[in-house]
Amino acid sequence: MPDLIAIGQGLNAAKALFDIGKTMLGLRDSAQLLEATVEFNQQLLTVQRALLDAQAEQTALVQNISALEKEIADLKALDHEKEKYELKKVRRGIAYTLKPEAQGTEPPHFICAQCYDDGKRSIMQNFNPATPPAYKCNRCGNTFLT
Repeated sequence: MPDLIAIGQGLNAAKALFDIGKTMLGLRDSAQLLEATVEFNQQLLTVQRALLDAQAEQTALVQNISALEKEIADLKALDHEKEKYELKKVRRGIAYTLKPEAQGTEPPHFICAQCYDDGKRSIMQNFNPATPPAYKCNRCGNTFLT
């Protein structure tokens, strides 16, 4: 919401400009005219400052809205991705695996449960080709045997 104080100051300064302008029209004395011109310029600067403050606040609000919209889109995408997995017990641990209906062209894989809960999709890598294979999360270091 724009800064109401800045807008109020701007409106007050604009009214003062109008009043000074009316006064200037009636002045005949050059000293009074010069004094009124100086006051007019000061009020004009006040109006400009108030408008710049309101514009800066509006710009900050627009940037904040954009950042929040991006965050919402990212969270929705993450929720959509999370719906494709289910938690499974895997021998000596637990991991997320693709639901059969969501597999499509993706090869079978395990997702680290801890990273999944942190909102990250970290595919576990087989680091022990022996039987049984052992998997490790490269992000957090969790391991388990299958």
